[in-house]
Amino acid sequence: VRDIQWAMRDHYEGTPLDITNDVGATAYKMPYRLSPLTFEVNGQKYFNERPISTQQSAFTFVAQMRSGMPNEVGGVLWFGTDDANMMVFTPVYCCATEVPDCYKECYADPVVFSWKSSFWVFNWVANMIYPKYSMVIDDMRGVQGALEKRIYEQSKEVEAEALAVIKSSPKYA
Repeated sequence: VRDIQWAMRDHYEGTPLDITNDVGATAYKMPYRLSPLTFEVNGQKYFNERPISTQQSAFTFVAQMRSGMPNEVGGVLWFGTDDANMMVFTPVYCCATEVPDCYKECYADPVVFSWKSSFWVFNWVANMIYPKYSMVIDDMRGVQGALEKRIYEQSKEVEAEALAVIKSSPKYA
């Protein structure tokens, strides 16, 4: 799961498709290009490859299906809003019956900013990082990594408690 999450954040750094070293990357090695990805110079057409992680993303998810666990916790959607490179993946279990406030439609207005909206918070973070990418991305990665590590560890505790409740139910007795 963690490997796929990191793959969703890829910009092909270190490959022939890496765009962090061309003129469009600016001095801050930004791995993003505005759409369209094509451009023309002296009558010659060029294009930038579209990275996996892009600023045009509304959300990203990694689905984890664990057949050895009860359905209620065996299926997990590791979900996040906005640019996969800048957001934090959080688990949404198959047994979820309510939408967390940060994802609710009342805060998901595409035009009106809200600190209660997951999308708008991650979008704000990303937009603060884009202009000075190489100067601040490592700081953001430290916070992002710590949050995801804590969420991953907490998910194990939540799953253990949920499994205890599930296994004590008449369905599994």
